[in-house]
Amino acid sequence: MYFRQLAQLGHRANLTKNLLLNYDPSVVPTTSQGSPLEVAYEFTLSSIDNLDEKNQVMVSYGWIILSWYDVFLTWDPADYGGIYNLVIPAKKIWLPEMVLKNGVDEGVDLALNSDFRVSIMYDGSVTWIPSYRWTTSCTVDLTIFPLDTQVCSVVFMAWLTPISNDMKFVPSEPSKNRTSSTSTTPVLTGLYSENEQWALTDSHSWDFAGGVAVGQDYNSTITVAAFTVQLTRQPLYYIVNLIIPSLAINLMAMFIFYLPIESGEKVSFGITMLLSYTLLLLMINDITPRGGPKVPLLCKLNLLEYS
Repeated sequence: MYFRQLAQLGHRANLTKNLLLNYDPSVVPTTSQGSPLEVAYEFTLSSIDNLDEKNQVMVSYGWIILSWYDVFLTWDPADYGGIYNLVIPAKKIWLPEMVLKNGVDEGVDLALNSDFRVSIMYDGSVTWIPSYRWTTSCTVDLTIFPLDTQVCSVVFMAWLTPISNDMKFVPSEPSKNRTSSTSTTPVLTGLYSENEQWALTDSHSWDFAGGVAVGQDYNSTITVAAFTVQLTRQPLYYIVNLIIPSLAINLMAMFIFYLPIESGEKVSFGITMLLSYTLLLLMINDITPRGGPKVPLLCKLNLLEYS
């Protein structure tokens, strides 16, 4: 048994050495000249760590299952002791260069973070599963806050594809909603951890390949893979701390008209109500993004009552 394991290790060492002997990680392993390499993708979402409404930023965590065929990484298992699968450091082979298109952190490139290993089958199929924490922009709509639902996306674009056209994204499973340039597929959420403030009500991944206008007289071909999540706010905290106090203040403000002038409390009661309204507006302002055409209805209602 010991000698068999030792021989197996020797076969793996020889296989790794022979595969990478003349391998160039900078060369895209396309099967034919002018035909882009198809990189299959599948997103797994682990958690939504934060959705910052004021700064319009979402932080999510998960991983991407990427797979493709590398014609330079094939072998006959019979020549290497029946080895069908090999796991090596990802940085030793070609990796798809992907940039986070709507990221807010500078220089997020999946290919640069190649510490994760890749799994290679004897027929040249490669599987790479890097995990990341993505910080992306997300335009929020707080019109019906705190009963709002937000839709955010994490978008990846193949780097240098507009110039070289050497790869394109395809879903791991054929999509039923495929059009000429776009398809949608489910996001894997079996390991998703619920967020205490936001409930994940829908999610799907999608890809796009086609031409876009980048100038007045210039069109470029891009390939994009992304996933979109629909998040519904858990409103209980805001109902208890904003809605109910706001209604209570409104009811109490009506009694100012029933206070007799000779009581001497009419002015002080009015000032107290004014300060209460101001405090509520400050609480709403803490989560409302600056600028934008839409203002929460709750804020408009408080302003109306204030006036």
